[in-house]
Amino acid sequence: MTGRTRGRPPAGQSRDTRERILTATRELLADNGFDRTTVRAVAGRAGVDPALVHHYFGPKKNLVAEALRPPVDLSVVFVDMPTDERAGPEFVRRAIAAWESPELQSHIPGVLRLIASTNHAAGPAQDVPGAIVEVALGGAVRADRRERRLALIASQMFGLLMLRFVIRQPEIVAADRDELVAQVGPVITHYLTGDLT
Repeated sequence: MTGRTRGRPPAGQSRDTRERILTATRELLADNGFDRTTVRAVAGRAGVDPALVHHYFGPKKNLVAEALRPPVDLSVVFVDMPTDERAGPEFVRRAIAAWESPELQSHIPGVLRLIASTNHAAGPAQDVPGAIVEVALGGAVRADRRERRLALIASQMFGLLMLRFVIRQPEIVAADRDELVAQVGPVITHYLTGDLT
């Protein structure tokens, strides 16, 4: 008898086990959405006891929040963003480049499908778009109607990312990054600093 709690791996395996649980969570979110992703299903996919999932992450909403956390540091991706008319195009350029990176390719489908969920109780996913826009453009957004501006930017950008990486709409997939920067960037700039009527 080792004294370890049933279902807990040896200390050296903890990191690998956590990663397996998070990977299983992302896969199930991508396949099933928030409501049909259960702790028991995650545990089954990861090959662990459900109690171990609770041990590492607590309730389901905490597990999902951790699984949705981008595997890249967004404050680095969006460091030294311009705060003038270049902010919109530069945001689009960096966002697409980041989402095309191998680190985010396995992460994107689950996050975007969860964000697009029609269930208003999708929990942590609802905070993802606004948080990313705030990190990237918080210093460039005009003060009046700030929350509306951030929400409009998030809707524009996450719509583009959904069409390019999840739905794979042919026109958006075929467009190269520079085209999208030129076409979408000015819209983001308008939301940042233009008059909203």
